Amino acid sequence: MSEAAFRRAVIEAMDARGSALTAAIQDALSRVVGSEAAQIELDPWSQRVTLCSLEEDLLPDDWAELPDWPDEGDEILSELLFPWLASCWAAAGGGPAFAFWHGFEARFDLVQRRWLQRLD
Repeated sequence: MSEAAFRRAVIEAMDARGSALTAAIQDALSRVVGSEAAQIELDPWSQRVTLCSLEEDLLPDDWAELPDWPDEGDEILSELLFPWLASCWAAAGGGPAFAFWHGFEARFDLVQRRWLQRLD
């Protein structure tokens, strides 16, 4: 699959699931106890999005139903998914939060919409 086709598939999946993700975040935030910044884990292999404090999926495995990834698939996902997640987080009224790829230390600040540590 070409990079352009993969990018289109990711954008279509985000468009189709944006409202569901925002609603899931709102629901989860209503049940979170404490004032620490939220941590959201994205699993690039299963495509699962998990709110760590509740150990609860905000989006299930394979929500995007992405086709075979091109060589630059990880970079495209980082470029598109984290700002989208930040938009959904803001729309849900979320406070301080960070998102990260499963198995990586780099964090994306969902409020400031920027990487605090770059992925290498």
